[in-house]
Amino acid sequence: MNNLNAQIALGDIYLNDKTAENGPQKAFDLYMNASLNGNPLASYKVAMMYKNGTGVGKDMEKYREFLKMSVEEGNREGILESRNPQ
Repeated sequence: MNNLNAQIALGDIYLNDKTAENGPQKAFDLYMNASLNGNPLASYKVAMMYKNGTGVGKDMEKYREFLKMSVEEGNREGILESRNPQ
């Protein structure tokens, strides 16, 4: 799947579908691929998954790394999160 927006959309489906086996992990994999290919929204979503431990082990260092990527790429949600990371 080469379309990064489609990967994010599919990741959202896996993340929100409570019946999908390993949904959060599948969502994380899709978001990570899109992030590593330069999608700022995907970088934000990966950061939040690391922050919350959804689909991946909680890792605040990786949260900050991917949040920084999303901010540098101009993602609005990432910018807002970076101002109030809690």
